Amino acid sequence: MGYVSVKVHNSALRIIQLLMCLALIVPPRPYPQLRLLYTGAMLVYLGLIFRWRIAFNYTVDYDRLNDPLSYVLDLVNFMALVVSHMVVSFELIWQNRSNQIEKQFSHIQHVLCERTGHKLNTRSNRLKTNIVFILLLLRVLMLLGTTVYNNSRANTSLLLISNFYSQIVLILRCNEFTLHSAFVLTIYQELHDAASSVILKLESSRYETWSLRRLALKHIATLQQLHLLLWQIQRDIERNFERSLVMLMLKYFIDTSVLPYWAYVKKIHTNNVPMQIWCLTEELGILLEISIPCWFWTRCEQLQRKFRAVFHVISVDRRNEQLNTALLRISAQLGQESCQFRVGGLVPINNNMLGKFLFGVLSYTLICIQFWITYTVKTRGDAEVDETSVEQSRLNKTHTS
Repeated sequence: MGYVSVKVHNSALRIIQLLMCLALIVPPRPYPQLRLLYTGAMLVYLGLIFRWRIAFNYTVDYDRLNDPLSYVLDLVNFMALVVSHMVVSFELIWQNRSNQIEKQFSHIQHVLCERTGHKLNTRSNRLKTNIVFILLLLRVLMLLGTTVYNNSRANTSLLLISNFYSQIVLILRCNEFTLHSAFVLTIYQELHDAASSVILKLESSRYETWSLRRLALKHIATLQQLHLLLWQIQRDIERNFERSLVMLMLKYFIDTSVLPYWAYVKKIHTNNVPMQIWCLTEELGILLEISIPCWFWTRCEQLQRKFRAVFHVISVDRRNEQLNTALLRISAQLGQESCQFRVGGLVPINNNMLGKFLFGVLSYTLICIQFWITYTVKTRGDAEVDETSVEQSRLNKTHTS
């Protein structure tokens, strides 16, 4: 029973890696020749798509004279998608350490089960894994549905297919990170439960023989070792997803800022319903992908504080000096560390970051819409003034004649 959680995590990770192989994102074997082949094919594909897209040889009309903002934002959004696709693909092909992290998870669960005798709660890990897969399924189905619907309404098949493929690359990478985050949360929950059971043994053996209390001391040392291993796993995950997360955050910020603007512009100009549905589904999918990892890591931070508080409280008024020293040591160690996962060492992944992200997106969107309204009104006013001047000149010429 003790190793089912790791097996669930490993099987879930295998499914995501299989999907990446089927989508021709990563090679089936980590051979250098295959890596070079996939890298070259990816660069050629992105180069052709970029050349075709930058020429705007598709049925999208831009009023570059009166509405240059839409043209510029389209280019910015496309560049963010292409660069994100390239960075994530490079990291998956050449620097993916998911297998090493998987072995570390297996080792930490082995130590937890063998040295503390703690039985793992497999239901919690299955629930989190199911959430990740439901999130992945919903995101892909939403994107596929909007792609098919827009393809039936507009003659932009190549544009929609290339955008769909690039989005699949980002979605799979984001869900791989979410899966690792879910299992880190599971380990934190197991550590907290194991610490609570050790504390109960300590309290129940207050008047027992020293051999029983020595066993509790060994369990405390094991918990300290497990926390160090878990902290190392967090740093390895941070390094494994560093570049991908930076690009994903940038891409999602641009998407969630630009898409409401596009929905507004299309509503004013052409009342383009497929475009509005695309914007709505993209917004919902991005918010789902961001909010789940933020909640996982916020919960990890809370459990880490509880884990520390357990040892800090019982280290007070202990008659046994050796036991008290061990408790104070682990409490001090936990106090010097915090469970904060940072993107590129700068931005923490938690609910506070999610709130700031949404506030920044809303502010940027309102600024774009205000700029567009101001520029449009000014352009129309200048055009009306020019028409009035021309009409007045014509009337003056007629009167002179």
